[in-house]
Amino acid sequence: MENPVKYYLFELGYTVVKYDGRSWFARDPELHLWKLDGEWRRRYDDSMYDVIEIDYDEENERILARRKIPGFWSINLDKLLNPD
Repeated sequence: MENPVKYYLFELGYTVVKYDGRSWFARDPELHLWKLDGEWRRRYDDSMYDVIEIDYDEENERILARRKIPGFWSINLDKLLNPD
C-alpha cells in the first residue's frame, strides 16, 4: 500500500513541506520546485517547531486548506491556521 503524500506548513520561514512516505521536500517558491531536505523530518518531530497540515495545490502553489495536527500544540497555531 502506498503512503499518501502529506503537506505541511512550518512557521519556520513559512515553508511548505511535502512528505511522500519516504522523503521530505521543501518547496522553493522562487524556483517552483521541491528540494529534498531530510531536516524537515527532524523539525516535524521537534516540538519547538510550529507546524500544521495543509492541502496544497502544487500546480498553482496555493494552500487550499489548513488544519491542526492532532496531538501537536503551537503558541502560534492561530496565526498558522488563520493568516489573514
